[in-house]
Amino acid sequence: GKTLIHPNQLSATNEIFAPSKEEIEYARRVLDCWEAVSSNSDEQFTGVAVLNGLMIEELHVESARKLLERANAIASFESS
Repeated sequence: GKTLIHPNQLSATNEIFAPSKEEIEYARRVLDCWEAVSSNSDEQFTGVAVLNGLMIEELHVESARKLLERANAIASFESS
């Protein structure tokens, strides 16, 4: 988090620290991949998924969730 002195600083701060569109899209793909692999009843889930040749584990999923939460919070603020 950051400390701001004046409310006029919020927009600039959100613009600087908000996740990019590419980061948001990648986070969504991570979560979609994880959900697809972990919910597949045909195979035993090993706690690992592969997305574009990269290994995805729970720590990546948690990071993706936090990034999307931050993006949603900023979007909610900007729309109000």
